[in-house]
Amino acid sequence: MPVPPGGYVVTAPASGTQALWAPGPGNLTPIILTPKAQAPADVAFRSAAAYAKETVETGQEARALYLDRLACAWTRATVCFRTVTAATNLEHGEIAICTGTPSVRTGAKLTRRGYVDAVATFEGVAGVQTVTVTLSGLTAGDHLWVAWVQKAGQGGTLATFDPCVADHNQSGCAQYKAATQLSTMVAGTQFGLLGDSVEPLWCVVEVWNA
Repeated sequence: MPVPPGGYVVTAPASGTQALWAPGPGNLTPIILTPKAQAPADVAFRSAAAYAKETVETGQEARALYLDRLACAWTRATVCFRTVTAATNLEHGEIAICTGTPSVRTGAKLTRRGYVDAVATFEGVAGVQTVTVTLSGLTAGDHLWVAWVQKAGQGGTLATFDPCVADHNQSGCAQYKAATQLSTMVAGTQFGLLGDSVEPLWCVVEVWNA
């Protein structure tokens, strides 16, 4: 399987799942990880400065990270990430799995393949969070993205997340779309390059069949 920039296969599809790791855009070196190798990977791929801070989110700005190419037409995805500071009084918060062909140094057109209402997760206690997304319309060979968005209501605050490195070389692995709600965005929505100093959330995504 080719290894596009931004995500790597970390478990064999023969096991019934395909784990996709988003170590951070701009890291083009392929790496194979075991399920227990998250600590060394963390040291290798996160910027040193990232340990002392969290992502800076922008209200209702949908962000997306490229993961990898699918080995199979999976029907579920589990997204694991860490909340540093919980949100308060969110108007909405969502996590989605999307597909779209990546293009180096340009925006990608993304299509939602499943999403979950994540308000309770974003407003929950700080720490490691896991959400499961039901998927549809996937085919083997699709390029997979994980996306998230949140918007604070009156007097509310946004959640902050454990970050990965920014897409300093603007490779196209990290994308954004202003004023967008993932649950209602149309197929083929045009995203743009996320800023070269913006650190997206750091996550692991496992896709599987129910």
